Amino acid sequence: MKLRQYIVYLFLTLSVPLVGQLSKEDKAKKEFDNYEFIDAIESHEKLVEKGMYNADILKRLGDANYVTGNYKKAAEWYSNLMSLDSLAIDAGYLYRYAQSMKSLGQYETSDFLMKRFAEVSTEDQRALEFAKNQEYLNEISEKSGRFELIKVNFNSKLSDFAPSFYQDTLVFTSARDTGLVIKKNHAWTKQPFLNLYKVDENESGDGVVMEFSAEVNSFAHESSTVFTKSGNTVYFTRNNAEKNQFKRDKKGVSRLKLMRADYIDGVWQNEFVLPFNEDGFSTANPALSPDEKTLYFVSDMPGTIGQSDIFKVAINSDGSFGDPENLGPKVNTEGRETFPFIDANGLLYFSSDGRPGLGGLDVFVANIKGANAEVQNLGKPVNSPSDDFSFIINPKTNSGYFASNRSGGKGDDDIYAFVATVPITFGCTATASGFVINEVDGSLVAKANIEVINRQGQVVGSTITNNTGEFSISLDCAETQDFLIIGKKEGFGEGNVEISFIGSFDVNEIEIGLKPDEKPAEVGTDLAEVLELQPIYFDKNKSDIRPEAEIELDKVIEYMSKFPEVKVSIRAHTDSQGRDSYNLSLSDRRAKSSMDYLVANGIAEERLTAEGFGETQLVNECANGVECSKEKHEENRRSEFIIVQ
Repeated sequence: MKLRQYIVYLFLTLSVPLVGQLSKEDKAKKEFDNYEFIDAIESHEKLVEKGMYNADILKRLGDANYVTGNYKKAAEWYSNLMSLDSLAIDAGYLYRYAQSMKSLGQYETSDFLMKRFAEVSTEDQRALEFAKNQEYLNEISEKSGRFELIKVNFNSKLSDFAPSFYQDTLVFTSARDTGLVIKKNHAWTKQPFLNLYKVDENESGDGVVMEFSAEVNSFAHESSTVFTKSGNTVYFTRNNAEKNQFKRDKKGVSRLKLMRADYIDGVWQNEFVLPFNEDGFSTANPALSPDEKTLYFVSDMPGTIGQSDIFKVAINSDGSFGDPENLGPKVNTEGRETFPFIDANGLLYFSSDGRPGLGGLDVFVANIKGANAEVQNLGKPVNSPSDDFSFIINPKTNSGYFASNRSGGKGDDDIYAFVATVPITFGCTATASGFVINEVDGSLVAKANIEVINRQGQVVGSTITNNTGEFSISLDCAETQDFLIIGKKEGFGEGNVEISFIGSFDVNEIEIGLKPDEKPAEVGTDLAEVLELQPIYFDKNKSDIRPEAEIELDKVIEYMSKFPEVKVSIRAHTDSQGRDSYNLSLSDRRAKSSMDYLVANGIAEERLTAEGFGETQLVNECANGVECSKEKHEENRRSEFIIVQ
């Protein structure tokens, strides 16, 4: 099923079947009116073969092929239509003819037709966009090359599109028949109904495709999901249906509606239709703002500028919804705007056939933070002369997915992965670049998360350091007065740097230090070595703690306070000079004196043991009767603080 057919599903879904006895021309027209375009094309072509050749038949042949993505045939029929009397032809056919030629790579012919379209449709947003940007191919060329495409191996021979991030998986829409879901073929396309599937995102090149949810998938179409960050709520699209029966409007059409479900006790449940849906129009393709307080979606509800527009609606704190708002002409045109996606930086990605592009649906990105939305074409290789749509991206990893029905794919619509190699920038931009280091050893920290926070505490940018610990992030000039750059990575404490742009729109060589999370040393370790303690000296034949010894014992106290789970055995040793029994008794008193000091300064007694070993554990050859230097004897006079838990 080509994407064009899906868009028809979106806004003109499942109609009432033919009834009664009709003439062949009336039957063909009825098939077209019921959106059974494959049958309608065949029926109309037979009429032409029999010499029935009029404007109405040519219009329907052109439109049926245009909707189903057969732009070559659409261009042929539109050309024949224009040859009858182009001045009497509605401007909409002129526009679709131009779009068909563009999808065939015939840009000069397409531009010629668009100039004619602009002459007769002076108030049309599509005409205005073309008139002010007739060098659009050069601009698209300048924006091209910002992405590297990667083929995935989970596409089917039918249609696969609308990917979305869900925890460690990728959820997507497919017309495939896996036997997991009860499937039946749609009358218009002769292909199975759409359902939701998932694949492990980390193995998306060769991952095993699974049904997303037996509770969510149904006999009708399900598509285009978005999940909350917690993963416990999903918004998705489904046909207007109730009790396994399609619900239809007055025209006999079962529209699409936005649904919500919650994940409770391992099951998706509490499905309900969002309250702003109605039977007379469609809503679909949900997207969430970074703070999850706004839901974006596509609809042809009253107030729509074109064939489908992007709307937004507030999600209130109590779970209720506000009134839908059209994003207006800064985003929407008289054409089709569809498949919105809001990234973590608040940029809106969407597809449109109402703006200058390479053909079919192109993917665009808009900075909607300010009063005016600057819109950019993403350029090649994301965009092509075919339909390119359902684009999603994770700015932290600079990677994502989209769908296209371009040539070279496996099926009608295929999903492609990509890596962004050049950041998206708008107008005046500032660049902040630098690196993240390990404060302990000075090494560079790869794959650290970077967030930019403005003075209002809002996240205005995010990225991730590369394999050499470096990062570079582009920021809107409006956000570049004073801000905080925060570095985070598991296993490290958080680090940050305050930055101000003064007389420059670039700040380089920013250094963010991260301190590794400290863990207690292993059991058996001597803290005297870890803390580099100086020898614990006592006056001769005494066990009183001297002032200089207090300094060293305070280091042990600090360490044990930082790691309250640690238990220590204090062990005191003497040299071999003097009687063995005396040395054993003296060392025991000194060990217990050290323990008493630690307890008196806040260390729980149950975390400590103390024992003297006298001269029984010498570290060198200086035993009784062996003549040794003063320095050699000092090696044996030591205190140990051994971690035992």
